[in-house]
Amino acid sequence: MNVIILKRAFIYIWEIGKMWVIASVALSLILGSLPVILIWLTKELVNNIAALITSSGHYKIALIILLMQFGVMVLDSVLRHLQVYMDQKMSIKLDHDLGLNIITKLNNVPYSLFDIPEFYDHIERIQSSAGNKFLSPINNIFGLLEALVSIFSLLTFLFSIHWGLGLVSILALIPVLLIKSYYGNKQFWLNYYMAPVAREAGYIRRLLTERQYAKEIKVFNLSPHLISRWSDKFLINANKSLLLLKKSKKAEIGLDGLSAFFYAVSAGILIWLTQKSAVKIGEFVAIGQAVQSTQSAISQISMSLAGIYEDSLYIKDYYSFMDFEISEMKNNDGHLMFPEKLTDGIKFNNVSFKYPGSEVNALSNISLSVQPNEKIAIVGHNGSGKTTLVKCLLGLYPVTEGSIHFDNINSQLINPESLNQNITTIFQDFIKYSFTVKENIGFSDVKELENSIKIIEAAKRGSIHDDILKLSNQYETNLGKFLKDGVDLSGGQWQRMALARALFKDSKIIILDEPTAALDPLAEIELLNHFKTLSEGKTSFFISHRMAVGKMVDRIMVMKNGELVEMGTHKDLIRKNGEYAKLYNIQAQMINNQEEIGV
Repeated sequence: MNVIILKRAFIYIWEIGKMWVIASVALSLILGSLPVILIWLTKELVNNIAALITSSGHYKIALIILLMQFGVMVLDSVLRHLQVYMDQKMSIKLDHDLGLNIITKLNNVPYSLFDIPEFYDHIERIQSSAGNKFLSPINNIFGLLEALVSIFSLLTFLFSIHWGLGLVSILALIPVLLIKSYYGNKQFWLNYYMAPVAREAGYIRRLLTERQYAKEIKVFNLSPHLISRWSDKFLINANKSLLLLKKSKKAEIGLDGLSAFFYAVSAGILIWLTQKSAVKIGEFVAIGQAVQSTQSAISQISMSLAGIYEDSLYIKDYYSFMDFEISEMKNNDGHLMFPEKLTDGIKFNNVSFKYPGSEVNALSNISLSVQPNEKIAIVGHNGSGKTTLVKCLLGLYPVTEGSIHFDNINSQLINPESLNQNITTIFQDFIKYSFTVKENIGFSDVKELENSIKIIEAAKRGSIHDDILKLSNQYETNLGKFLKDGVDLSGGQWQRMALARALFKDSKIIILDEPTAALDPLAEIELLNHFKTLSEGKTSFFISHRMAVGKMVDRIMVMKNGELVEMGTHKDLIRKNGEYAKLYNIQAQMINNQEEIGV
């Protein structure tokens, strides 16, 4: 059991819920003392009734004891229900606070970690019912305190009758504690190692149940295959859980038999004491109850200790996630502001990048200078490193070697918010937010979200304004079907919506990553013709498979296998007759062939 981790968790809970801790301790002490009070009242009541039968007791005394018993039982019920309410309230607060901690941590970790499957597995483990799992060991500690108070009181009572009754009750603790701890540990590690399988099953379930995937799943008739695959993953997880449950229940049957044996021994001692006339009938009944209550308290102690052990492993897993730092992938934590105006431009100095866990560079020794307001096209085959280079420029990937400078300021020294504010982008896989049109445009600069004039201007520049005016509620129209019965846009309309979003943020650098991918030919030509206007006064990067864009920019970067193989104007690169000319001629030949066959 990791005492340091539990101490850390307790301190955290104390800081956010002192009153809950104090109230829980008080309730544990009170509830722990109630069983022995009830047993004592039972003893007195039975003895008094026995005396009434022999005409030597007092009716009023018996009635008072009965009322006291009733009061203690009501008090026990009230306190336990109050405890459940308090625990639930604290669990909700923890769910919120821990969830906020996890989300904040995720927002601050390097983007490159999202390329690691084990990272997702770790997130999956700690996000599930975080509040309950974090609170559980603390509740188990309070349960342990309650049980210890009960045990101490009950053993004091039993030892006062006969030492054998107390000893037998203590002996019952050891095997229960060992078995419960053993299977608590097994359950945690089962969950740990099965997280990837559970995550895959959850992913397949989303593919089968969410609207965004339904069209392709149906067209490709993937349902039978995916259902079978989901079933296999689900059953693998379920069967391993059932196997562990089966083993643990067999062990618990043995424990129940052992508990019955110890109870039989206690009963034997009790019968022997009765034969010796050492106890009255009230003591006889009370001792029987005390033995059962002691065994129940011992079971609670063992379960609490096992629970503390199992849940401490979860808390350790949570803190390992919150504490980890990987120096070579550490997020940009600079404090300098982005230059007010780019005068020297952007410089890539021998930039290399390697994905975590990979032995091969995704980028290798990229060096170039980009002048302020220069328009750069980045071209190359899929997998050539175009988007990876842009993600390094955006600060999403910390470069493995080399550096990127903005006006001779290392990007790692620039405050991330300042960097983000001055670079805008539209990715090929941009997000289609299931919110209003206004929010879909304004999310690139939320502090200006209520600036309707600026939003309309961005929509006009992105060539989506006229389409918006045709919608039922125009800029307040909900989009998508996920949250509300909103409007579905075409691929081209979504592309222009994302372009308007990128333009809404008034930044010095704009990056367009395959912005024409979902556009029809006319819309594509319109956007390409509009490109110079869109990038006016900005340093611009245009990532595209379309070689034609090369005629519209100042220079072209040609990427291949993570390296910058050519750099120059369209005319220069055609004259050079290298990689760019090869790509350009292939596309030109394809267009000629399409025209010949009437496509």
